Amino acid sequence: MSNINLNEQNARVRARAFALLAGRERSREQLRQALLRSFPGQEAQVDLVLEEFKAKGWQSDERTNEQLGYKAQRMGWGPRRLAFQQKKNGLYDASFPEDVDWLELAYSAISRRFGNCPEMVEPTLRLRILRFLAGRGFTEEQARAACKRWVDADEDSESP
Repeated sequence: MSNINLNEQNARVRARAFALLAGRERSREQLRQALLRSFPGQEAQVDLVLEEFKAKGWQSDERTNEQLGYKAQRMGWGPRRLAFQQKKNGLYDASFPEDVDWLELAYSAISRRFGNCPEMVEPTLRLRILRFLAGRGFTEEQARAACKRWVDADEDSESP
């Protein structure tokens, strides 16, 4: 391959990488996979572009993880769901956001989904809540504590 073709191909890879990052923040692994789908068999050029982007700060796994943490809070995801999403996005060494109150997040998810606590909380409702929170990625301990808080909060609001 001539040097001109290599430069032209490198420019195409760079342009596609910019276009992908313009839409949203992506991990290195996500960006690599997307570029390889567009440019099959050109691993060397893709890796060169990725190194350049990382060196210039245009792509950052730390930033991607931070954005994923914000999304987890907005969506009401628990720590297990966040860990799953991190691995799915190629962030294998990522850490959780430090300022997240998982109990508060679980409680707000219950309140949004189930509204105010009824006077009599049936065991089946408690089980529905626990399954709901488990599906959101909260631990059993977090789910039980949030459910207890939801029931207790309603009792506190009813007292004179």
